[in-house]
Amino acid sequence: MEQFDIIYAHRKFEDQNLQFAKQYDLKNIFTAEDTNHSKRDVAKHIPRTCLFCGKIEENNNFDTHAHLVSKFIGNSRLYSHFECDECNWRFSDFEANLSDYLGIARTLHSFNVRKRTPGFVGRKLRAKSRSFIGEDILVIAPEDYQREGNRITINSVKNAYVPCKVYKALLKSALSLLGPDEVKANYPVALNYLNGKFEVNTGAFMAGYKFRVQFPFHAYLFEKKNKTDKIPTHIIAFYFMENNFTIPIPFHKEDMTFITNGDNFALPPPFFINQDDCKASMPEPFAVDFSSAVPVKNEQETFTLVLNADELKNNTWYYNPAKDEKVKADFNPGPTKFLILTRDGFVVDPKEFSMFMRKMEEDF
Repeated sequence: MEQFDIIYAHRKFEDQNLQFAKQYDLKNIFTAEDTNHSKRDVAKHIPRTCLFCGKIEENNNFDTHAHLVSKFIGNSRLYSHFECDECNWRFSDFEANLSDYLGIARTLHSFNVRKRTPGFVGRKLRAKSRSFIGEDILVIAPEDYQREGNRITINSVKNAYVPCKVYKALLKSALSLLGPDEVKANYPVALNYLNGKFEVNTGAFMAGYKFRVQFPFHAYLFEKKNKTDKIPTHIIAFYFMENNFTIPIPFHKEDMTFITNGDNFALPPPFFINQDDCKASMPEPFAVDFSSAVPVKNEQETFTLVLNADELKNNTWYYNPAKDEKVKADFNPGPTKFLILTRDGFVVDPKEFSMFMRKMEEDF
């Protein structure tokens, strides 16, 4: 498994880091390169038992490759051997709500992985994914973004989502990372909550940070040092794209006597895997209770791209399809029709791409 040799804590959060280190140990780091959760590893676990419903392979199907952690937070390679097809289908409702909560961010994040980039159809925004000669591109209509200088702002209205279902999508990922033995021994009540046997009015608590740098998917699992401390036994922090989502894993059997609310846990400080990113970004903390079963509607979201003005000035070309001619010229954003996002190293033949985009216009 790929590990990070050094983890950097932001200097602005030194006091928080010291306090958290007194209470918790880092038990594990999970990355997308973990071979213990590959498709090949899944095949070793036969016969299988579903962690979530308890059914064995003899009485239920395990044909679907279930993701260990939600694919919407950047997991493309980690798979579970303990989730049956029926539960995988049932939990897809949680995943759909997580997708709607993330909005266009999930689409942009997909450029970091070599997988099909999903399109995004939100209210007041259309983003279409297409493959051009084996490479994914994301095309955004001109009425869906605003340009001011070298800054492009994409505004959208998220599709409706149910907060408690978003939370359950993250909780299901957290329990999966803990593993069947730990969950069966200490988190049966959490399984009951995940399976809808009861609901809560408060305490489905998520906190974390927004960043100005991007992270590959990884997750930290923390465990409290002193078992008698009246704090959650486990905390898990998911890092992906520009986000950190952290939840105290609820309903550990030893925590049930004192944990009445999710908001009394120590939020880990923001961690970085790159020192330059640590210096360049000021994390913005947030906290929210996701207990509600009432759909959230009309939530606004904004995504900003900053263009490198010097690179645009020195590397701008215009292509005239009528003459099949490419001419170097100053950048002029006025006649821009579409905002097209690609992966690094994307190279095109201008004539072929011009023909492709003419057909693309018909979809908008």
